[in-house]
Amino acid sequence: MQIMNELKLPVPPEQAWPVLMDLERIAPCLPGAAITGVDGDTFEGKAKIKVGPITAEYKGSAEFVERDESAHRAVIKATGRDARGQGNVSASIAARLLPDGVGSKVVVETDLNITGKVAQFGRGVIEDAATAIVGTFAERLAELMAGAPATSSPAGDTGAPVAAVPSAAQNRQADADEALDLIKVARKARAERSRSTGGWAAVVVSVAAAGVSVAAAANVAGPAVVSVIAASIGSLAAGYSLGRSKR
Repeated sequence: MQIMNELKLPVPPEQAWPVLMDLERIAPCLPGAAITGVDGDTFEGKAKIKVGPITAEYKGSAEFVERDESAHRAVIKATGRDARGQGNVSASIAARLLPDGVGSKVVVETDLNITGKVAQFGRGVIEDAATAIVGTFAERLAELMAGAPATSSPAGDTGAPVAAVPSAAQNRQADADEALDLIKVARKARAERSRSTGGWAAVVVSVAAAGVSVAAAANVAGPAVVSVIAASIGSLAAGYSLGRSKR
């Protein structure tokens, strides 16, 4: 399942990049996800997801296989499995951070593979759910980036503000008992789409169409972040990631 999405951020790339690379800091922005261990560029984590009567807890690992600070580009590979043996997930997520007005945007390309019971609900449900989930992620990430005042630049510098590190109180804590209800959030995403496209018929057609874009209305990263989180670490993309996702 290959998808491209976007996540918009309120700060310029120079400020957004170090935050996005700190997966431990951004993981709590997504409900139900938590990082359980870090070893260099490899992260261990878990995420709990609910689809109808099925609740799956994914555990696994993800690692940065490429990280180019000058180009603001990173590639993450993640693998995970459901603790009850109901399915597996793997993802390759390539993310680029680009200037966007006074802020920035993350363009995420995800190659996602899902097996097991969760996969039976199909691309449409997974994509709509991912859109809604990452909408929440994007809002919380924006709060994290914009909530703390930036420190002043050193004398002789360009004068541009430097990203401040949020305090522990400002960082959200993941709820280990919380499960992401994909059906519920998918319904919400489709309802929002319905209002913007003129009715449920248009929504159904758009979801069924090949190459459907899940980033349109919300400008969010989508399945990339969900794939990473669900796979293991509880982060977008990835970005993302995040966003952005998912045949």
